[in-house]
Amino acid sequence: MKLNRFKDFREDRDLTQKQVAKYIGISLTTYRNYEYGNYEANYFVLLKLSKLYGVSINKLLGEKTSSLDLSDEDLQLFTKVRDFLNKKIK
Repeated sequence: MKLNRFKDFREDRDLTQKQVAKYIGISLTTYRNYEYGNYEANYFVLLKLSKLYGVSINKLLGEKTSSLDLSDEDLQLFTKVRDFLNKKIK
């Protein structure tokens, strides 16, 4: 069973495991274990990968983002609008 899509996103962007590990600030061995599903990535790692690839954490984990299956661009726009409105309400 595929646990995450780390490898898919990394390869889609022509990055090596070493480059991604350096970006996150972890060892190559640790990153490989995340990618192979031997370790579960913590929130910090998921957040860094999400920013690197421009996708949601749910998408990184191979989950559908919603029942509507919105595109990443739609989700980013929704998030910006939500954050903007939250600031206005405060």
